[in-house]
Amino acid sequence: MVPIDPKLYRIFLVAGEQRFENRSALSREIAKRKYDEFSYVEEDERKYLTPKGVDDYVQFALQIGILNGDLDPYIRTNDVTRGGFIHALGEKVENFAEASGFSEKKIREAMRTLIERKPAQLPSPKSIHQLIAPSCSYYIFLKAINVQGFIDRTGLSVRSRQTFFVADILRE
Repeated sequence: MVPIDPKLYRIFLVAGEQRFENRSALSREIAKRKYDEFSYVEEDERKYLTPKGVDDYVQFALQIGILNGDLDPYIRTNDVTRGGFIHALGEKVENFAEASGFSEKKIREAMRTLIERKPAQLPSPKSIHQLIAPSCSYYIFLKAINVQGFIDRTGLSVRSRQTFFVADILRE
């Protein structure tokens, strides 16, 4: 599966090409174009997300501020390089996380709380989300913490076992 960052970049670019009446229209347009960013392989066959599947990412782009309420990019698309977008994406997700109640500090505190419990509990995204109780859904929380820009800015990452791990927490 393609990471989330390229999907958000593609949404940003397509939204900057023309005016879209609503989220569904933008999602349909992206799905119709069959971009690799919105594809996956199943039984040796490349398949593409449906407009509904794309819409989940468009909704996320709106929530974090990549698109505004009129579905326009936060800045003119020809003014932003991919690297600049990734940097801004990390900043926007970090701001969204703070506003939603799951800042890096809160995640680290929740990790420590879970690890120090008797018996200790692994700090998975689900257990962190339950403990912190941010204002966003678990699904949006999971998308946000998997944005590479957020990972780069905070040093937090989720591994295949879906467990938070930061070495300095264990050394303190």
